[in-house]
Amino acid sequence: MLRLSGLNVDATLSDAGDVMMSMRPMMATLTMDPVVVPAGKVSFVAVNNGALVHETVVLPLPSDGQGTRPTGADGKINES
Repeated sequence: MLRLSGLNVDATLSDAGDVMMSMRPMMATLTMDPVVVPAGKVSFVAVNNGALVHETVVLPLPSDGQGTRPTGADGKINES
């Protein structure tokens, strides 16, 4: 696997659910290893194990804490 400078975090992206049987929009799973890292230079090495195209976006932590970023009616987060 590719190794970059700094601490490497392996990010595995996969499909969640049955693509052919579900009428819902497809969801994805994201697994990180390690899940906690110290401050400093970090490189993410992403591998897509799914049949669909997935992406990983790293956003700054909201000022009011982890898990507080609002999600729209469409299930998406405003990335701006």
